[in-house]
Amino acid sequence: MNYLNIAKQLVTLSGGKVNNRIVEKVGVSVLYDYNLTAEGKKIIAHFAKIRNDDFDKGSMTDFHKLVDFSARITYLSYNKTSAVELRNKLKALGHLSVYDLNGIAVLVAGCSLECILELVSNRVNRSCRITSSKTQAAIETLYSKQINPIWLEQFLALRADFLEQTTPDLESGNLFNLSAKCGYAVISMGMRDWNFLLKARLRDEGLEEELREVLTQIQEQLKTSPNWMF
Repeated sequence: MNYLNIAKQLVTLSGGKVNNRIVEKVGVSVLYDYNLTAEGKKIIAHFAKIRNDDFDKGSMTDFHKLVDFSARITYLSYNKTSAVELRNKLKALGHLSVYDLNGIAVLVAGCSLECILELVSNRVNRSCRITSSKTQAAIETLYSKQINPIWLEQFLALRADFLEQTTPDLESGNLFNLSAKCGYAVISMGMRDWNFLLKARLRDEGLEEELREVLTQIQEQLKTSPNWMF
């Protein structure tokens, strides 16, 4: 399975919609609500099945399954490396920020980079890693619906020519892209902080439409949670 297919599956499994290279609806799914949700279990199990992963013979907790899923979003590496191998690698490298996940964790799949920056640029959240540009997963990307398909086709042809005629390193080549390219993130924070963020941003009349759509989806899903008290 190539990275573009993994990206498409992340979007559709979390309730989004993809048409060719354009995300017509961003995928949003509450993965963890102090325990894995039904949707979280479904999405995590889907990718675990692809790589034949038994999560350390079924001994891993919901939290460690969430950490495993969230760590993979950096490189969209859902089709390789077992959870045990990845856990050992994270410990060996000291990449432990993924263990900061707390409270309620939400997968946002297929929104523009600007939208992701807006989601994580606040004082309350703890965010897992977002998809990196220094990865094979960023060579072919999906794009936000805000871009005209005709102009996207022309840009993709230009980008193909650039990559063919130059020899940039992986990161530089991947940065030659549009801000409308899609990214993926797992964002977590406590219930009170989610409530603060949603109220503060959704009352802003000048809020970007894509961001409003994503935050509204998050709000609607959180309101169905038995833990939600606001």
